[in-house]
Amino acid sequence: MYQQKDGYHRMAKKEGYKSRASFKLIQLNKKFNIIKKGYSVLDLGAAPGGWMQIASTLVGDTGLVVGVDLKNVKEKFPSSYFVQGDIFESSTVDKVKGLKKEFNTIISDLAPNTSGIRSLDHEKSIDLCYRALELSSNL
Repeated sequence: MYQQKDGYHRMAKKEGYKSRASFKLIQLNKKFNIIKKGYSVLDLGAAPGGWMQIASTLVGDTGLVVGVDLKNVKEKFPSSYFVQGDIFESSTVDKVKGLKKEFNTIISDLAPNTSGIRSLDHEKSIDLCYRALELSSNL
C-alpha cells in the first residue's frame, strides 16, 4: 500500500493530473504505443479520471475516449465521454455501444471494492478481468 503523499502523488499534483495512476498509462504508452492520435479508447474502471485525462490528450481532437465506472468522474476532458454504470449490466454496455461500436484500444484499471477477505477479493478481481476480456471481444 502507498502513502498518500508519495513521490508519484506529489508529481501528479504538480503536473495537474487527476491521479498518480496517470503515470502508469504514460509509461505503458511510451513502451507499447497502445494509444495514438485519432484512436477510439475505452477506459474501464475510469474513476477518478487519471487515465481518461491522459488518453484524451493522446487521441487528440480526432479521437474519442469513453470512460466507464461505478463511481462518477466529475471532470470533463476533451474528446471524451463518461458512462456511469456497472460493466456487468447490459444497459451500461448498450450506452457504450451507443457512443461507439468498436474501439482501437481498451484499457482497464478495474479494481473491486475490497472486503479484507483475500479469497473473496481475489475472486472479485478475477471476475473483473474476465469481464474486461469478454468486453474486448465485443467492442
